Amino acid sequence: MSKFNSLFTRISGLMHGVIEENIFFLHIPKCGGQSIDKAIRTRYQSFIPGKSSNIASLDPIASANAANIINKINFPHDTSDDYPIQKLREDLLIYFMNQKNIKFVSGHFTFSQLCFNNYSNKFKFITVLRDPVQRLISIYFFNKNKADHHCRITDDDIEAFLSSERGISQGHAYVKFIGGLDSKNDYISRTAIDRAKMNLDKFEIVGGLEYLDKFLDRFEDKFRVRLNVQHLNKNPKSKQIINSVITEEIKDKIREICKPDLEIYQYAVEKFAGNDS
Repeated sequence: MSKFNSLFTRISGLMHGVIEENIFFLHIPKCGGQSIDKAIRTRYQSFIPGKSSNIASLDPIASANAANIINKINFPHDTSDDYPIQKLREDLLIYFMNQKNIKFVSGHFTFSQLCFNNYSNKFKFITVLRDPVQRLISIYFFNKNKADHHCRITDDDIEAFLSSERGISQGHAYVKFIGGLDSKNDYISRTAIDRAKMNLDKFEIVGGLEYLDKFLDRFEDKFRVRLNVQHLNKNPKSKQIINSVITEEIKDKIREICKPDLEIYQYAVEKFAGNDS
C-alpha cells in the first residue's frame, strides 16, 4: 500500500468515528485477525505529523529472534514448544500496556492472567476465533506457500504435517492462546481446556469469523464505532486446489486433532459468537 493510500485509509477511518476506550486484541493466527486489526487501528491512528503513535503491535519475527538471543538457543520457526518465545511476548505485553499513551495493543499474544489482573480496568480484552478445522487447513496452505521463511512449511505434504508435532499442536492452539502459557506444554488436559473456556468469560467481546457480522454489531454496541473489515491476508492457493487435497479422510483426521479446540470453539459459539444476546 502506498503512503497516500495508507494516509487516506487512516483519515477515512477517523472520519467515521474514533474509539475512545483502550483495547487489547488477542490475535490468534489465521482467524481473520489481520483484517480486524487494521480495521480497528484506523480508528486510533493519528495522521498529525509529529504526534506519537498510540498503537503497539507485536512483531512476531523480532520477538522470536529476541527469545533466541536471550535464551541462547536457536528455536526453529516451526517449533511447537515455544514457551520461551511466548513468555517474552507476555513480558512485552505488560510493557506495552504500561505505557501511558498506548490505547490499542494487538498481536499473537497468549492470554496472561497477570496482565488481566493488572490492566483489565484499563484495556478491554477482545478476540476472534474460527472453526478449528478450517483454521488448521488455512495454516497449512498459507505457511506451505508463503514467500518468507517465518513458520514456512518446506517439504511436508498434508499427511506428514498432520503427523508432525507442529501439525498436532495446531489442534490445541486455542487452549494455549486463550488458556494461557503452561511451562510443561500441557494444552490437551481437561484442566487446560476448562481453563481456556473460563478465560473466554473474561473477554469483553469474543467473536467468530463465521459470525463476523455479529462481532461487528457487538463491537459497535460497545465502542460506538462500526468497523470496515476487508479481507487482507488471502490464502495463496485457490479453493479448488485446497479441496482437491483435503479429502474426507484427511478432514476426519483434522477433526480428531482439533478435538480440544473444537470444544472451546463450540463453547464460544454457543455462549458468545453465535447467539443473539
